[in-house]
Amino acid sequence: MSNTVDWTNNELNSPLFFAPPKDLTTLLERLDLIVGRSLQELATLAKVHIPENNLSGKGFCGQLLEIFLGANAHNLSQPDFLNLQIELKTLPVNSDLSPQESTFICSADINPERYIPFEHSALYHKIKNILFVLLLAPKGLPIKDRRIIGYFFYQPDQNELNQIATDYNEFCELIFSSNARSINGSLGNIIQMRPKAAHSNVFTPIRDSQGQTTYAGPKGYYLRASYTKKLIAHALTS
Repeated sequence: MSNTVDWTNNELNSPLFFAPPKDLTTLLERLDLIVGRSLQELATLAKVHIPENNLSGKGFCGQLLEIFLGANAHNLSQPDFLNLQIELKTLPVNSDLSPQESTFICSADINPERYIPFEHSALYHKIKNILFVLLLAPKGLPIKDRRIIGYFFYQPDQNELNQIATDYNEFCELIFSSNARSINGSLGNIIQMRPKAAHSNVFTPIRDSQGQTTYAGPKGYYLRASYTKKLIAHALTS
């Protein structure tokens, strides 16, 4: 079996396999076993190669965690732990525990031909129960030396869900009014919609202001870094 990273399919090929956790207790036991370990340690155990540089290694940690924790949704639009309905997100932080960037939640459908209510959307199913794993990754630190330093669970309350739904519906309104191109990272209170594509030559069909089909780069839903910073602070004091 190959031990290289298949970045085209966004998967790690590892002979190591853990079945999906049967319950929350099992998941917590696995989390406690990886806290404090470096990515080099985990990669050695999984028999996979560490990416050569930080740019080519984007997404590597999340895939590595999926192996050790037994995430089984892969690329489906369902939460990573299907039977537990929990989404897994790696949260890279600086030495002061501040998030380095916004957190990708899921891809956004910018096709104006169909509307999916928030409660039935991939965004809702992904965000309603998230396991955040904190990765100490200050700027310039090689991937191999980055370390898992903790984790916490996040379940938005009704007020937060209402705010997220408002962001979602505002984006949908812009898409249906043929203004998808006007969406940028400044919009949204909790959720941003930003470009999301593996390559700059990936495009998806949208409707322009004249109602004609044109193409734009795919977009994704992201949690703002300012918001995840608050979540970390709350987790540390609870």
